[in-house]
Amino acid sequence: MAAAGNYSGNKEAKFQTFTYANVIPQNQHNNAGIWNTFERYSRDLVMTGKCESVDIVSGPIYNKS
Repeated sequence: MAAAGNYSGNKEAKFQTFTYANVIPQNQHNNAGIWNTFERYSRDLVMTGKCESVDIVSGPIYNKS
C-alpha cells in the first residue's frame, strides 16, 4: 500500500497509486481521520530525517474470548 501523498513530487508515480492493487476498503471516517493523521505522521518521520524508512503493518485484532 502506498499513499498518493507520498508521491506528490512525481506525477506518474502518484497516478500509479490509483489502482485496485493499491486499494483497501476503509470506513470514510477512519480514512479521513485517524488513518490520514497516521499517514502524515509517518511521512513526516521520513521527510524530516527522523527515520530512514517506515513500515506500517495493519490488520484485524482478534479476541479469543
